[in-house]
Amino acid sequence: MPKPSKKSFLKIPKHCRKSSSQFSEIRPKSPIIAMPAWENLPRSHPKSQNSSAPNVGVFCQSGARVGMGHFSRCVLLVDLLKSLGVCVEFYHYDDSAKMPLAEGILPLLEGLDVAIIDSYEISSSQFLEIAHRVRRLMIIDDVARISFPPGSVILNGGIHTKELYAGHLGPVYAGLEYMIYDKTFCQNKIIAPKIQRILLCFGGSDEGNYTQRVTKILEKLEYDVIIVLGAHYVHHLSTHFEVLRNIDAKKLAWLFAEVDLAIVSGGRMVNEAILSQVPTLVLPIAKNQEHQVGIYDAMHLVQKTSLEDLAQKIPLLDFATREAMARNCARMQFGSRLKDCLLEILRG
Repeated sequence: MPKPSKKSFLKIPKHCRKSSSQFSEIRPKSPIIAMPAWENLPRSHPKSQNSSAPNVGVFCQSGARVGMGHFSRCVLLVDLLKSLGVCVEFYHYDDSAKMPLAEGILPLLEGLDVAIIDSYEISSSQFLEIAHRVRRLMIIDDVARISFPPGSVILNGGIHTKELYAGHLGPVYAGLEYMIYDKTFCQNKIIAPKIQRILLCFGGSDEGNYTQRVTKILEKLEYDVIIVLGAHYVHHLSTHFEVLRNIDAKKLAWLFAEVDLAIVSGGRMVNEAILSQVPTLVLPIAKNQEHQVGIYDAMHLVQKTSLEDLAQKIPLLDFATREAMARNCARMQFGSRLKDCLLEILRG
């Protein structure tokens, strides 16, 4: 088959071509503090104008090892908390730092009423130590990877996840109704008769370089492809396809609206594709993505794929199949009870 032209298949607006070393355009209004710079971090937290509002600290990590998912959802959470009149400090930890994450958090708890932590690297004993230092500890979790301290609050916005915490001695807010989601992606998708334009994106880091593997497959097919690389993509990508780096949520949502098919990894990217109602093939690249992707596939929201069957799956996505996927996505409701649960947690 002839290969697509090197010319971009979309007239990408100039603002979509700008690259940056950080996701500066989706930062919350509260300060983002790079946690490795311990000596520069504040040791006190100014009180909110509302004297009854608790002081909240949000702690997350990102980087080449863990990607950008923790960071991006905490950005959204911080903005939501601020809209509720809460005084929030946002501490962001780069996973390239040498100091252990938990050790860095402990000195920052002074003056906090509530600590919210989104991390895969803190142990049960470390969470217990943190819980002893604040009035309330909330843990953003995805897979119930460890046991959490009694009395701590669990927030998991994944589908069918409440049963994961049957033995937890504390409040659990689990299910799609508690998902932290980005309204930027909420749109009505117009489905094209045929697939011509494909978007490929494997998140913020793509440590296994699935982007290159899928690119090699797509270069043998007759489609126009645009590739989106994250802030922590460190590999050399060899391709003649259009490549964008480190774009913000608005730009990604615009691309979802323009393409006929998305090929993504699991995690937050799948939820954003569903909100955008774009027909999507999902290639899970981590074990903790299998649960979510499997259920979404069974619900006919997306289709799960692999490197072995990707080339055969794309032609099978006819207009009727893709239109049905978009209709199913349109019926989904994410985060409908998130604000209410946050108010309950803050008042507790």
